[in-house]
Amino acid sequence: MKRQFVLETGMFAVLCLLVVIVSFSGIVTYQQLTSLSKDLKKGTQPDNKIAILNQISSQLFEMESNVRAFNFTRDSSYIKTFDQSKNVVDSKLQDLDFFVRNKEITQPRFDSLKFYVNARYAVFNTWIKLERDVAVTKELTKLPANIKTEDTKLKEEDTSLKKKKKKRKR
Repeated sequence: MKRQFVLETGMFAVLCLLVVIVSFSGIVTYQQLTSLSKDLKKGTQPDNKIAILNQISSQLFEMESNVRAFNFTRDSSYIKTFDQSKNVVDSKLQDLDFFVRNKEITQPRFDSLKFYVNARYAVFNTWIKLERDVAVTKELTKLPANIKTEDTKLKEEDTSLKKKKKKRKR
């Protein structure tokens, strides 16, 4: 009887140990599969990538519209919305970078997209700068002819000093 009790207790202990081992391995396997599933979801979300690309494209068109409107109206509120759109594009580029980081297939495409966006930024900023330069030039031509700038005054003083020196030498 005592032997049977010891045998049953030993079998019960082995059975409990087996249940613990199987449960532990099941939990570890579940965690690994969950992690793998999340990684696969993040990497294969074409809908998110396409949505981000569409948002970038629409913001670039918005930026171009704002630059054109600024050129026509010279209203600085268009520059503010231009800057807001630029911030959105930069944010979306960071989001897209998260999806394509370290992937051989998509990384070169992302790099060319960043190059294109930066080229567009350069064009937009050149347009804005040129328009501001043109506006300044127009305003300067409106100044009365009798107003002399510092540069003009210095040139006149320099010429008058040269004339005085010539008179003294004679």
